[in-house]
Amino acid sequence: MMPLTQLAGKIFGRLTVLPLVRMKPTMWLCRCSCGTELYVRAHTLKSGDSKSCGCLQKELAKAARTTHGMKLTREWQTWIGMKDRCKPFSKDASRYANRGISVCERWDSFENFFADMGNRPEGMSIERVDNNKGYSPENCVWASRITQGRNTRANKFITFNGLTQTQSAWAAQLGVDDTVIMRRIKAGWPIATALTAPVNRGVRHKPKATQ
Repeated sequence: MMPLTQLAGKIFGRLTVLPLVRMKPTMWLCRCSCGTELYVRAHTLKSGDSKSCGCLQKELAKAARTTHGMKLTREWQTWIGMKDRCKPFSKDASRYANRGISVCERWDSFENFFADMGNRPEGMSIERVDNNKGYSPENCVWASRITQGRNTRANKFITFNGLTQTQSAWAAQLGVDDTVIMRRIKAGWPIATALTAPVNRGVRHKPKATQ
């Protein structure tokens, strides 16, 4: 343990200990690098709890508010929204927190998030590649609403002619409305017929009789 007489002249953070002490409790007169002088308890100097007159904390708080200069940008809003929806008491908790969907520790920092994702392209938002995993650099991309729609848990996967893809993807590929395919399948149509049969407006969705 450092004797009291050896504290004078020592530097703790921004504080330089001056050769003046008062007892009960033991406090040393210190000069901060900003010029402010104040008495500080000896044990807080040695423990590292006291590093300045208070100016350091103010500077760190200010830096936290303005460090990246991107507050209210599209990227900032995406980051805030991502973190909010993963909170346990969020209105979206059933879709995120309750399913174990969370934000990785690295992305607690906006700077790290922006470094990994870059600028958000116009008309796009963040998407998780694997909908059952959380937000992380390995599982996130910028994607359009159409792409995101095809990746939702509710989107049905259909196999036809040896190819498996989402119902929405089949609709786009074959030029058939997504809801038409959905109604045909619910009505019991065979997959091949549901995907390829011409659309007759005003006709109820019933499977055609097989020959």
